[in-house]
Amino acid sequence: MADTIKSLASAIISASQKVLEKAKFDVTRRGVVQAVSGSQYTVLVQGQEYTACGAANMHAVGDIVYVLFAQGDEKLAIILPVSI
Repeated sequence: MADTIKSLASAIISASQKVLEKAKFDVTRRGVVQAVSGSQYTVLVQGQEYTACGAANMHAVGDIVYVLFAQGDEKLAIILPVSI
C-alpha cells in the first residue's frame, strides 16, 4: 500500500512539474526610460529596448521604472505605477 501511494505521489509531482514548465507567468523587470511619446515609453531592460505603455507623461527620460511583461510576453509590456 505504501509503495502504491509513493508511486502515485511521484506521478502527480512529475505531471505537475511538466505543467509548470510550460506555464506562462507575469515577469517584472527593472528598466530605464529611454524615450517618451504620450503613454508609450521606450524602456531599456537588461540591455534590450522594449516599448511599454503607461500613464501619459508620468515618467521622463532617465527615470527608473518597473516593467511588467504579462505572461512573460515581451509584446505585452506595461509600466507599473510605482516610483523609486
